[in-house]
Amino acid sequence: MLSADQPNTGLQPFIVPSGDTAELRNQQTTFFTLHGEGTSMTAADSAMLNKLKPCAPMDGTEALDQFKRMALLIFVLFRPGHVLFIAYDAFVLRLAQEQSQLHRYQQNLHPIDRLLFWVRLMKRNALQLSSWFKEVSLSSGPLPLVRDFTMVFDQICD
Repeated sequence: MLSADQPNTGLQPFIVPSGDTAELRNQQTTFFTLHGEGTSMTAADSAMLNKLKPCAPMDGTEALDQFKRMALLIFVLFRPGHVLFIAYDAFVLRLAQEQSQLHRYQQNLHPIDRLLFWVRLMKRNALQLSSWFKEVSLSSGPLPLVRDFTMVFDQICD
């Protein structure tokens, strides 16, 4: 059963490509070759394209990179003026601005909490996104209000 709360299904920022650019180019070439005219994808082709593994951010730089990737995905799926993109982009911008303060906050945590700090921030963010998408799917009227993703910084940094 698919669930947006599972790390291997749904729209969430934990699945990111590896840093190996040669492998990414190979996957891109394979994808476009398989989606050309008169071609069809086999199970082996699909498995080759689905090599992305869940990985959790271990520091602020990795987390910022993954949040930027999610912002890019939202930008591509919707449009620059969409309320979700505007709210999420504000979150990413504020995260970049608060890096040093978040690092200081993180250093005062218990070692286990310090290790899980970025994962928890990412999970909170993923749940907020999932909740908004669920509200949109259940709504027949105008778009529901987008969460204030930046509120977490007010709670942490104050």
